[in-house]
Amino acid sequence: MILSSYTLAVRHLPGTHSSEAIKKNLTMVLNEYNIFDKIEGIVTDNCSNMINLSSLLNSDVNPEPRTSLSQMRKKVNQFNCCAHVLNLILQKMSKYSNEKSKFII
Repeated sequence: MILSSYTLAVRHLPGTHSSEAIKKNLTMVLNEYNIFDKIEGIVTDNCSNMINLSSLLNSDVNPEPRTSLSQMRKKVNQFNCCAHVLNLILQKMSKYSNEKSKFII
């Protein structure tokens, strides 16, 4: 098995980028490619709307509690983008550093 990553779609999302609006558009794309039930996880930044997105997706994947292991459907996991988190840390650190060290970052 080879892990792969592809860009499936780039869609304009007018208005508020709420977790509900993002979920609606993401679900449309995943269903368009018939892969909604094949998604293991999503990588996002750490904004609250993106963190809430995985909960909303899981409400569709697991709409009701299951009683046995064989009835359970998989869960969509949310992962924070490591590069984004590192960027935020470095930005915060640069605010407290002297001018010379800012050039290093």
